Amino acid sequence: MHIQERYILMLEDDYDDRYFTSEVMKGLDIAVPIRFLSNTDLLFATLEESNPLLIVIDYNLHPETGLEVLQKIRRHPTYQHIPVVILGDTKNPDFVTKCYQCGANTYATKPTTIDATKNKIELFFKYWLEVAETLSPLDENENAENQ
Repeated sequence: MHIQERYILMLEDDYDDRYFTSEVMKGLDIAVPIRFLSNTDLLFATLEESNPLLIVIDYNLHPETGLEVLQKIRRHPTYQHIPVVILGDTKNPDFVTKCYQCGANTYATKPTTIDATKNKIELFFKYWLEVAETLSPLDENENAENQ
C-alpha cells in the first residue's frame, strides 16, 4: 500500500553530505521534505511504501555504486516514472553519457566550495520543484482512476 505524500528521497551514505544538504535546505525554506537514506535496502523498502517526487543518488555509494542502484530502479516497472538524479565527482563526458544511458534524468557534479554547493542546491531544487513537471502521489491516483 502506497502512502500519499510529497517528498524527495536522497540515497547518500556520507553523513557530512546529508547534514550539509539538510542545513542548506532549511535555509532555503523548501516546502517539500527530503528523506535521507544510507543504503539500497532502505531505498527499496521506502519505495514499497510510497513514491517520492524525485530520487537523488550519490554515485559513490558502497557496496553498490549509484549507477547500479539506478539500473535496479529502472528495471522495476513501478518505479520507472520517478525522476532520478545522479550526483558525482567527475565531469568526464564518457561517465556522464553512461549515467544518461542507464536512465538518469539528470547528472550533477558536487561543487567543491560551500558557496558553490549552496548555490547548486538552491538551483537544483528550484528546477525540480518549480520548473519540472513531476508526478505527485495525487497525480498517480488520478491516472490510475482514469484508466
